[in-house]
Amino acid sequence: MENQSKANIEHALKWGLILGMVNIAIYLLCYVIDKNILTQWWLGVGTLVINITLMIIPVTTKRKELGGLISFKDAFIICFVVLAGGALLQSVFNYVLYNLIDPSLSNFIKEKTIETTANMMEKFGAPQEQIDKTLSDMQNQDMSQNPARIGQQYLVMLLINAVISSIIAAIFKKNPKVTDFE
Repeated sequence: MENQSKANIEHALKWGLILGMVNIAIYLLCYVIDKNILTQWWLGVGTLVINITLMIIPVTTKRKELGGLISFKDAFIICFVVLAGGALLQSVFNYVLYNLIDPSLSNFIKEKTIETTANMMEKFGAPQEQIDKTLSDMQNQDMSQNPARIGQQYLVMLLINAVISSIIAAIFKKNPKVTDFE
């Protein structure tokens, strides 16, 4: 059983490395092509779909390897370690990108986010007073990517990942059938 747990974690770490590298490649490609892409809602949705896919694949391959059976616990651990590993790599990359490669990127994204928010609020007919307050609050927000902020974002991602991992583990778990011996 101990060997199986170790094998599960090694399997998950491999997939976490893949997930982290895929996310970094996507983010870097978007950055190089056009920084404006980094502020698009569909980038977040697309990476979420990719992340979920790259969690499902290791769980299903491990379940096949285990003869079609996997406990909730094992499925959860695999999913969580995949996401935790991928998010850790992404966090390190974000630190390097925002602090060493392009220190002005935080302000760029902040301004684009404010602009997008203002446009959306106007489209939905929000009162000008509410728009001004929201934009003022956003303007005063610190969006720098210092180590403390990146660490905080990582911890939040771990909590979100725990929920996502639980859902995927519940969907893909398959326990042996219990039979009555009477």
